[in-house]
Amino acid sequence: MNYSHQPAPRAPQLITLRLLIYFVASLMFNEALANDTNWRIVFNQPQYALGDTAHFAVVGINSKHASRKSVLTIKLLDKQGNSFFYNRILMTEGFSAGYLLFPDQMPAGVLTMVIIPEVVLESDFFAYTVNWFVSENGTLVPLTGKSMIETCKNITINMDSIFMVRDKVEINVKGERINNLIVSAYNKQVFADFNNNIYVEPDRVVPNSNLKTSARWPYYFRGRVVPESTQKSTMDSIAITIYLSKVNLVYKVFTNKAGIFDFPLFMDFEDDWIFYKTTYKNQTIDATIELENVTINPPNLNVDTSNFKLEYSSYNNIRKSVENSYNFFRYGEGIEEETLSESDIITDIDVNIEKYEPFNTMYDVFLNVVPMVRYRIGEPDQLRVFLKKTAGYAMADPLYIINGYMTNQTELIAGLDPRFIKRIGVLRTDKTLARFGELGSNGIIIIETKANVELTSKNTLFIKGITKHNSVSKTIELDSKSPDLRPSVFWWAGTKPPAAGFSFYTSNAPGQYLLQAFFTGNEKFCNLKKSFQVSISK
Repeated sequence: MNYSHQPAPRAPQLITLRLLIYFVASLMFNEALANDTNWRIVFNQPQYALGDTAHFAVVGINSKHASRKSVLTIKLLDKQGNSFFYNRILMTEGFSAGYLLFPDQMPAGVLTMVIIPEVVLESDFFAYTVNWFVSENGTLVPLTGKSMIETCKNITINMDSIFMVRDKVEINVKGERINNLIVSAYNKQVFADFNNNIYVEPDRVVPNSNLKTSARWPYYFRGRVVPESTQKSTMDSIAITIYLSKVNLVYKVFTNKAGIFDFPLFMDFEDDWIFYKTTYKNQTIDATIELENVTINPPNLNVDTSNFKLEYSSYNNIRKSVENSYNFFRYGEGIEEETLSESDIITDIDVNIEKYEPFNTMYDVFLNVVPMVRYRIGEPDQLRVFLKKTAGYAMADPLYIINGYMTNQTELIAGLDPRFIKRIGVLRTDKTLARFGELGSNGIIIIETKANVELTSKNTLFIKGITKHNSVSKTIELDSKSPDLRPSVFWWAGTKPPAAGFSFYTSNAPGQYLLQAFFTGNEKFCNLKKSFQVSISK
């Protein structure tokens, strides 16, 4: 048989092509694997008890997500998916610090801490989980704790090794190119026979969102506009004008074809009640907002507890009993919540209601002492503001800002008790209404009360904002007569170590303590440990 007309074999080319495909696939696999293993979590102590607050830091290493400013959603779920804790913290340059509040009571089982980074594309949409076993006596143990293998070679920690109770501990850290630093000091004898690990490599899972969209950017909040049934065809370019109560800000966003919108994270907004108005082609439409909810399917784990030592909860119960006995004879000081001052809003008319004799109804208040306002009793009541621009009364009711919170429901205002009204302001000119945009088209009434007023209003939503967390443990007063039996005596998480070093005070509990420090920088991610003794006397 003559083979002269057939092409020459291409085995070398095929082998080269296969090697190239294998090489690229290996790189892609290794990158994916790296993404699975480049996030680390460090807690301030090895175990916790129900009701405890856990401080933690999240570090992203060599990750494309770690280099961007982003938001981490933190949730604590049981195996049924019920949420016990929900928080949002800011991540900058691959570092973030926050806290986790464990429930006071729950049956033995598994709790899952979920960390959801906001990412750009659906292909990058992932979450990390840390599973906690909750024992019968209320001790919580992380199921993914590990020993840190990498020891820092070019970083040193200088400190003494013996201290007295209520003694000052000074720490000096020396090293070059330290990007992030986490320091924790705790009484390791409290966690007897436990491996004393506070370092966790979390599991990676795929979360789910009720909005089911692909693009995801750092945002303050995100949702979908749901118009009334007769208006469902107008999903694209619906305008949502939003008023933020705490920062007294008006901002407008628009929906996409699916009716979804993002409120951008151009400030580190905190928790807030917002008021919103939906319009389409400058016409008000009736609609509700469905906020995004990102979660996971909690794992169903069978936990082998035969090797667990769970003495911490017993110690914690004794500690709380002692502290409560001492604190019973002390008076606690409440902290008042900071609220928006109504005086921050410039009004055209300002009426001090306190200088008048008490009125019977809000109708009497507006009728007798508030000018440029007309109030008519009916079904429903109507209130109109006389606008300077049109030289006439508005065609609809104004918006109301009561102690910083906005509403458009006149019936809520009519139900207020005039005896608790401190002042009323009226905005009716272009100058004072300009900052509110179309929200002020019918004027605005400012009401300040003598006490907080709980109002549930249509077109208002509670938004979970960015929690500003103090990443340094509180300083204990040395002259306090209350016993200090904290198992964790120091916690610091930050991007750069202070030049003057660290200092903290030991507690009243003698024993063996362990200081652990975690670093990122030139040596990637590494760990140093220092043991020190606390005694009643040196």
